[in-house]
Amino acid sequence: MNSWRFIPFTRYNPYLKTALNEVLIEVVSQTNQPIFWLSGWDRDCINLGVSQDYSQVIDRDRVQEEGIAITRRQSGGGATFLTKDGEITWGIIVPEHFFDKDINGIYEEVCSWLVEELQNNTIDAFFKPINDIRTPRGKISGSTLRREKGVVYVGGTLLYREDKEKMNKYLRPEQDYLKKERIDEKKKDITSITKESSLNFEESQELLKKAFLPQEYEEKPLGEDELLKAKNLEKQYSSKEWIENAKK
Repeated sequence: MNSWRFIPFTRYNPYLKTALNEVLIEVVSQTNQPIFWLSGWDRDCINLGVSQDYSQVIDRDRVQEEGIAITRRQSGGGATFLTKDGEITWGIIVPEHFFDKDINGIYEEVCSWLVEELQNNTIDAFFKPINDIRTPRGKISGSTLRREKGVVYVGGTLLYREDKEKMNKYLRPEQDYLKKERIDEKKKDITSITKESSLNFEESQELLKKAFLPQEYEEKPLGEDELLKAKNLEKQYSSKEWIENAKK
């Protein structure tokens, strides 16, 4: 297998970030080079799972009144409220033969890498099936998975500093897509790096690199052609049709 490519942390607008997910899947499909990338958000936003009902998940009037950006990713899972300094988003994009497991097995393997590194930094983390990492205080990371074009994309968010008050303002109790029951966001326990350790934002990025990258890799930021392709897709992912209509 080709050596890993690392794309260092950059903050993107939500629609460009969503488009980059698609572009990088195509890159790995063509090159077979595994990619690990770190990213963030340049503004407060809500990120919907691909099949979530827009009207059921968010407080639409409040979100529009306060100008909160809304995006919809191409993979499943629940809605998340994201902020500029609150999260670090990580992504592993590999040829599908990299994992000889079913979806649940992939989640468990990938999350175990991050659990181990969190524990190395004295954070009492553990894997919570099917796709969460928690501590005794609550959820610190969630993940999602997409498989297409001979590629597996596992993405997740590491909570650095949570703002539960804002989250509760914008997100409604949602239908848990696995348990088929109503989940009250206000009762969800969440935690963060700042609650669990003294790591700063940059040190938390290094933690993620140690968790997911092999010792030898090449650091290669996004190229102009990759960014151009993503910008050409940005209109699609910022459209009302994409954001407001759940995809089955």
